Amino acid sequence: MLSTRLAELTDARLLTAQGDGYHLTPLGRDLVAALSPLDTWSRRWAREMDTATTEG
Repeated sequence: MLSTRLAELTDARLLTAQGDGYHLTPLGRDLVAALSPLDTWSRRWAREMDTATTEG
């Protein structure tokens, strides 16, 4: 499963395989930067949902 996902990410030019493992490409780093605000929002949303559940 992992090798399939790594191959998909490499084919999508988000990762590059190097001797010491896999590394993000510039395109992959751009994707991380673009998704970072969504990650921040989702973590805040999850905390708020957890708080609402424990208070209810």
